[in-house]
Amino acid sequence: MATFHRKTGTFISLSNNNTSASRNNPTTEFNNGVIMSNEPLCDDVLFEVRINKKVNSWSGSIEIGVTTCDPSTFTFPSSATGFREGTWVMLGSSILKDGQSIVEEYGQDLDQLNEMDTVGILRTSSGSLHFYINGIDQGSAASNLPNKSGPPWLCSLTWS
Repeated sequence: MATFHRKTGTFISLSNNNTSASRNNPTTEFNNGVIMSNEPLCDDVLFEVRINKKVNSWSGSIEIGVTTCDPSTFTFPSSATGFREGTWVMLGSSILKDGQSIVEEYGQDLDQLNEMDTVGILRTSSGSLHFYINGIDQGSAASNLPNKSGPPWLCSLTWS
């Protein structure tokens, strides 16, 4: 089973042997909730997270993507959109590369997800990035993702 890296944003707590993440005070704290996978993602393997609990008072609170940054040596930004090098993130229904929008209308809007929904991410061996919502492929979000510095890591802004 995939786990999250022990290094997280300042407002995050990990539990269940690092398979679950939650905000410490979800109704009063925003940002600083970045979590990353403990290991780089494997090509052609879907990595999914389930929303166990969601606070609806924040807009744009669900972000998921990949980065070439190693969490053990990286200073976390306040959100996944703050990554500036080698990062692709889905926010709402937009795709960002290194913090800049490259696709405005992509797939189902993440802000419309509910508790018990799943969000997944997959990098193909040919370098395409796909996002999945409740097991349904939303199509190719980006192509030519590099593999020169090793496979990408999952990055996500958590919700609670």
